[in-house]
Amino acid sequence: MGTFTNSVTEQTIQLRDHHIIGRHPETAHTLIRETAVSRSHCLIEWQQGNWFLQDISANGTYINGKRVAKNIKHDLKINDVVQFGDSESVKWQVSSLEQPCPFLKSTNESVSDFALNHHVNMLNCDDQEQMISQTLSGQWLLEQEGNVKAIHNGDLVRYQGNQYILIAPSDIDATQECEQTAEHTVDVNFTVSQNEEHVGVLVNIDGQSIDLEDRTHHYLVLLLARKYVEDKQNNVPDSEAGWLDKSLLMRQTRMEETHINTQFYRFRKQLHTAAKKLHLDVDIIARRRGEIRLQCNTINIAQSKVA
Repeated sequence: MGTFTNSVTEQTIQLRDHHIIGRHPETAHTLIRETAVSRSHCLIEWQQGNWFLQDISANGTYINGKRVAKNIKHDLKINDVVQFGDSESVKWQVSSLEQPCPFLKSTNESVSDFALNHHVNMLNCDDQEQMISQTLSGQWLLEQEGNVKAIHNGDLVRYQGNQYILIAPSDIDATQECEQTAEHTVDVNFTVSQNEEHVGVLVNIDGQSIDLEDRTHHYLVLLLARKYVEDKQNNVPDSEAGWLDKSLLMRQTRMEETHINTQFYRFRKQLHTAAKKLHLDVDIIARRRGEIRLQCNTINIAQSKVA
């Protein structure tokens, strides 16, 4: 995600897709308690793949020592030094220009924020384990002590005695590829019974095998695998191979969208839990608007001897 870092205090600002910096607690996402800083000092936004800064203050905003024009969007660049007002103590360096990502915003200024990915996040507490994940339709879920509930942008989440606010980018339409998976060689092997009621999955990650055995929710993953194999046989480019429209999947399986989301949620949780024992963090279900696919290096589908 986009970040600003204070070179003196080393404090880091993690940027929302629409982020206001200022002195007023009711309007600013990041509070800077300096008299040189206006109540709402500047607006930083993610638009069309870039970060832009817009000065909306009375005291001015400076980029690399030059005061920028007010109410005009300025394209930010890595290592730019941004100063709010004329105070030397409120200089910040642009330390990252990555696209916005979800995170847990601490309500305590002395506690760091907690970045989230778009698949499965395990929050290990002293007495229990919590998990935050996102369904293929974009719904965030919090699982705690076996109970699963939907959470939304702005909801409070307790973790290790602290309170956090879920911050989820609202206007990002980028493909959610599996970055952790891209760092590994992942091979997926399916064993399917003749009536297709039994689907076993064996995942090999960098030569380490994870036997996910036979589960009901593996059937939907099998359909994604078949789509990928079919596309590769038809010479579809790698970037487009395997993408399956969710509405088509609903018609094909006669399942409601909520049921499909639940099935993939269970698979992702099962894989994440098993991979964690090998100190790996992988997710092989990628998504983009209205479509999903199985993301791996090779797929093998074999028929089992079970009827």
